Amino acid sequence: MKTWVEDHKFVIEDYNNFKPFASFLPSIAGFWGKPLWVFYVNRAQAISSFGSKDKNGAILEFVAANKAWRLTSLQGFRTFLKIDNNFYEPFQNRVSKDNIVQRMYITSYDLSIVEINNGLQLEFEINYFTLPNETFPALIRILKIKNLANNEKEIFCLDGLPIIIPYGLNDFMLKNISRLAEGWYSGVLFKTNKNIPVYKLAVEPQDTPEVIPVEGCNFYYGFCVNNDVKKEVEFIVDPDVVFGPFKDYSLPINFIVEKNFKNNPNLVSKNKTPCAFGYFKISLPSQQEITYYSIIGNVQKVDFLDSIIQRVSSKKYFEEKKRENENVIKQLVEKIYTKSAKSEFDGYCEQTFLDNILRGGFPIVLGKNEYKKTYYVYSRIHGDMEREYNNFVIMPEYFSQGNGHYRDVAQNRRCDVFFEPQIKDESIIYFMNLIQLDGYNPLLLMGSRFKIKNVKKFLILFDQKDREKLKHFILSEFTLGDLFNFIESENIKLPYEKEKFLDVLMQHVEKIDHVFPQTGFWSDHWHYNINLIESFLGVYPDEIENLLFNKKIFTFYDNPMIVLPRNEKYVLFNGKPRQLASVYLHPQKQKVIEERKEKKINML
Repeated sequence: MKTWVEDHKFVIEDYNNFKPFASFLPSIAGFWGKPLWVFYVNRAQAISSFGSKDKNGAILEFVAANKAWRLTSLQGFRTFLKIDNNFYEPFQNRVSKDNIVQRMYITSYDLSIVEINNGLQLEFEINYFTLPNETFPALIRILKIKNLANNEKEIFCLDGLPIIIPYGLNDFMLKNISRLAEGWYSGVLFKTNKNIPVYKLAVEPQDTPEVIPVEGCNFYYGFCVNNDVKKEVEFIVDPDVVFGPFKDYSLPINFIVEKNFKNNPNLVSKNKTPCAFGYFKISLPSQQEITYYSIIGNVQKVDFLDSIIQRVSSKKYFEEKKRENENVIKQLVEKIYTKSAKSEFDGYCEQTFLDNILRGGFPIVLGKNEYKKTYYVYSRIHGDMEREYNNFVIMPEYFSQGNGHYRDVAQNRRCDVFFEPQIKDESIIYFMNLIQLDGYNPLLLMGSRFKIKNVKKFLILFDQKDREKLKHFILSEFTLGDLFNFIESENIKLPYEKEKFLDVLMQHVEKIDHVFPQTGFWSDHWHYNINLIESFLGVYPDEIENLLFNKKIFTFYDNPMIVLPRNEKYVLFNGKPRQLASVYLHPQKQKVIEERKEKKINML
């Protein structure tokens, strides 16, 4: 077991036996992308959980680090092979690993694992990354199998997930009433002429007289490429087809013992947790490789899936998105480009800067001239597998922003003015004005929203047929991503290209920042504000008098009545804010909740 740095990659030899650790992909999809959260460990095929928005949007259930180390080898991604009728599963840990090399390659933007089995004379490589600059969040997985032998090999392969969570369930149900939750599964649907499996509940699992259909879904799709020839695969969705009586998924017994293994299309995983496997067979010539491209993601409307599959079903798409994802991250860390005698130190600087972005956010300046506004993207609370007590939120929307704690965000924004001087004194004003007379401050920062100043003037920009739809939406506050999600779902035509529309939008809005006590009011770490002032002085030493004496913008924070922004998971209960169990609200249900909020009646 050893580690080293190779070509800006952190390499772990024999990673299955290395000291266990837990980490995550950055969940950054670019300004015009929708991020997915992904956690991994150095065991088996690495990915332990992933999903959309928060733990309630899990595609593979969120688990704490100690459980991830135990479960990933069984419930994470698996690859089952029959090679000349002999069964083999790569990337598992074994008592005897003679002639087997296993490595993990970690970068700031992706994760790869490699196994070289000299006994079988096969090499396996898997690469993971999140999908950048797309209309939906997804995880990309690329499996390569190379024949190192001098003879051709006949290979039957099952590759995918033993467990995939249908869309519509929440973390409470998965953790506490998982068997009851399976009673809501009506079986896997298949969409498009390629028979793409769609994982969703039919209706929201609530004991209420109001039946609300679940419109979104999780999905799985994959295809093979051999010598640039594309081959469609068969999708298996019921784990009994693969594992039979082995309910712990330890052994794919049916795949092993059946000479002519095949899917049973009548088994669609009704009232049981489904799986997501692609099945294919190939004859692999000497020194050649086959690549299996797969994508697992979430869409907010099943109807969107047809156009998505048409778009993603090519090798070119996957390879372009792989490069694009790398560029998205590299462009962010360019701001702290470092060249020293130690490449490890250079990489450390970049990774530290990226970590700061993930907690404090990345500042961008929108609008022009007097309409300029700073907007922070990519931030989220630290809710990794070893801080599982924090409920992270990574919004699946353009210009994504999440929740954060006062102390963490202030800490990570102390150097922002050096990297983006246009923000000037904005962070100082923001954090200082959240301090109460007693020195305490609210814990939770809920990001920035916008409110239209003059609705009639703004609506004139749009076609007549779209104005009525927008009118009801823009009466409430919204994030940038919230607005674009609505525009996409309602097929509203933008009056300009997206980038120009942003500039025009800033002329019509005021920015509003929301905070929330969450677990109360705190006094720890607000001294980071002094560091904010020191950094500001480092760039604008001549502006200190104007800031402290002339602007007259500072005040003490006075805890007002709680304002409940659109789609946040807080409701009023006896006049006090409480969290909803589920954050996935159908528009009809959202309307009911909004009406009840106004009347200040109990919600739970």
